[in-house]
Amino acid sequence: MNKTNKLFALCLISLSLSVALGAMGAHLLKQTLTPAALQTFQTGIHYHQLLTVVLMILLIKFSNEFHLIRGAFYSMGLGMILFSGNCYLYAITEVKFLVHLIPIGGVLMICGGLWMAFKMINKPPT
Repeated sequence: MNKTNKLFALCLISLSLSVALGAMGAHLLKQTLTPAALQTFQTGIHYHQLLTVVLMILLIKFSNEFHLIRGAFYSMGLGMILFSGNCYLYAITEVKFLVHLIPIGGVLMICGGLWMAFKMINKPPT
């Protein structure tokens, strides 16, 4: 199994996890979280799913040229983990420190997207 297939499998696991967490938020946490905390949790789900699908699309598009997008891919992936993961943790624990890590994830996602755009613009024609 090549690296791209392993990363795609990881994305499928991430997508499955986001669906499971979304169901947990909708059914189990709805009774225990405040409306604001539930909204934070759902925001984490939204970006988790969105970025996972974007990463899957990038892997499909660049399956034979992963070296061209490696940095952007990992920047977006790490951003997704920091953003969504800290949304989940903050919603459940209300530990204020976690709120300060969420924007770092957002910045990494933005940087990864811009990096990818730059790579696409400067990619030689095939």
